[in-house]
Amino acid sequence: MKSSEAKLFEHEEKEMSDTERTKVSAALAEIDQEIKSVKQEKRDINSKYRVRINDLEKRQDVLSRQIIDGVVELSFEVTEQPDDEALKINVIRKDNDEKISSRPMTEPEKEAARKRKQLVIAGTEDDGGVIDDDAIPAGAVRAGRSSKTGSKRKGGKK
Repeated sequence: MKSSEAKLFEHEEKEMSDTERTKVSAALAEIDQEIKSVKQEKRDINSKYRVRINDLEKRQDVLSRQIIDGVVELSFEVTEQPDDEALKINVIRKDNDEKISSRPMTEPEKEAARKRKQLVIAGTEDDGGVIDDDAIPAGAVRAGRSSKTGSKRKGGKK
């Protein structure tokens, strides 16, 4: 065939047999399912990108506010330590032991402070008033706070 010759095609329509109709129906159903699957993938991907974009925009907002305000937001871990004499709870930074703030003790915390004070008084004859952390009653300090607190610890450590 020469390159200048055009290819000719003829088309004709004919009735489908039941077998052909079944095959085409199956192919149509498969394509329909694939379209649904691709659309779901698109929704999933869009959702992931939406979450990523929102996270980035939040970070952008924080940084912009820091530049505008000239203030940097810091997050650090803290612990609460009771001051039994002042009946206050001191909030202490864990990384540098700096006192951040203090607040009045709640009634259960005051009760625990009284119990710790009684332990110190009772312990003066046996061990010079040093509190054994294990001797502090369980639950003496509210949940979320260390029960291993006191004004004096074994070994002279605070």
